[in-house]
Amino acid sequence: MIVVANSTPLIALSKVGKLDLLKEIFGEIVIPQGVYDEVVVQGAGRPGAGRVRKAVWIRTERVRNKAMIDFLLNDWIGERRRYSFWQRS
Repeated sequence: MIVVANSTPLIALSKVGKLDLLKEIFGEIVIPQGVYDEVVVQGAGRPGAGRVRKAVWIRTERVRNKAMIDFLLNDWIGERRRYSFWQRS
């Protein structure tokens, strides 16, 4: 099984000192290069940056399917609009 993570669990679990839970449960996880950049590069000095950079069980990969990313981003924008509308109701 391949487990792909975004930045939220990496940062949140790092804040409470439990990033290794992901390793215990899944063994290895994969993060897109963009997630690595967000947590480690742009987040240098913030929770998760050092731990993620040093974790040999977190594998970073470049996204190969740009069309899928565009689709997901458009869907995410639609979700935000729906949520915004719901909040106003």
